Amino acid sequence: MDANTNDFILVLEEKDKKKLSVVSSMDSQGNIKTVEPLDANSRHFMKFRKNDSLFKNFIENLSKQFKDPFHFRLYKMVADKVEASVNVLREMLQKPEENEDTIRLMQVNLEEYSLKEQLGKVDETRIDWEELSAIGLSREQLLDSGNLEKMLSWGKSNLVPITIPFGDRTIYTEARLAFRENAEGNLTLAIHTIRKEPKLDFPFMGVQFTGEDKTNLLTTGNLGRIAEVTPKNGEPFQAFVSIDPQTNELVALKSNRVRIPTEIKGVTLSQLDEVKARIDKAIARVQKSVMKKNNGLFYISPFVTFNKSTRQLTIKGKKEELKSMESRILWLFCIRINETVTYTEMCENLWGFHSTDKEKSLTRYICLLNKKLTSIPTVYIQNDFGIGYKLVSE
Repeated sequence: MDANTNDFILVLEEKDKKKLSVVSSMDSQGNIKTVEPLDANSRHFMKFRKNDSLFKNFIENLSKQFKDPFHFRLYKMVADKVEASVNVLREMLQKPEENEDTIRLMQVNLEEYSLKEQLGKVDETRIDWEELSAIGLSREQLLDSGNLEKMLSWGKSNLVPITIPFGDRTIYTEARLAFRENAEGNLTLAIHTIRKEPKLDFPFMGVQFTGEDKTNLLTTGNLGRIAEVTPKNGEPFQAFVSIDPQTNELVALKSNRVRIPTEIKGVTLSQLDEVKARIDKAIARVQKSVMKKNNGLFYISPFVTFNKSTRQLTIKGKKEELKSMESRILWLFCIRINETVTYTEMCENLWGFHSTDKEKSLTRYICLLNKKLTSIPTVYIQNDFGIGYKLVSE
């Protein structure tokens, strides 16, 4: 199949039936139709693109049919070599504990698209438009960009350019905006500016992150468990904690806001017990050769293996323990061997965001890994200039 590698498809897992299928369409009532995951059906696959509004609308409509994510799950895959990739996914799902990390990277995080509490719309007569004007924005700008509708629904805008007066100077930056009510019931403007990186070494609303928590947040964007958080001057509540991918700000979503309806295709499902946060970061074109894995061991070539659990790289019988970051980078390559992983995707997986500085750091680690592989000319990390890196095993 000749597919645009920017496109991805959604694979639906019906666990009760032990069946995998590819989403093909949604009718006007929001009912989902699927087809068999065969390359011959490629023209019927419903295709999406990263940050596509179509994808977000689709997931929100789909959530109206889902009740229990432990019975029904969605996975992202690049719209190329789908049949082979679904076969690999099917094999991984037979050994979920062994393949937990890879499955988590592929799975769509339904929490991020769960229905909002029905709070009604913001009354525009309560909005202080002069406050917005002070940071360089007008109602017309927000309306034209599509952000006003989000904010009037108590949601956050996308990143918008703002100006902040600072003495006799002006600071130009970007931020997400939202309307919120303060303790007195007055409508205020919340400004969520971009952070260089998430602050994980300090308590967040009373939660001290463990090493595992930090790894989950940096690699998936989500904590991976429900936490009890305590806001300032507020009561504790159970929440999903995640990193806002646009600002790197830590955010908490009340677990009781995650509502997944009770019926899909006429099947009534049980009440939600717990939703573990999953990443919607796409793992593209998972290859069969990638998954020759046993207890965390990847067979990169007949002479090169990598054990993710012990961070041990073995070349011609010689073993070397990699540093933590080297191990994480090599693992990203191993699950997608012989295919390019973009600079942006690698930086977001490793640090939670992409920047020029992080790309330079990535390049340094790649050089160190390549030096370790020099004794095997058929295994090396290739730079696809302007796109990303690829672990080649000839």
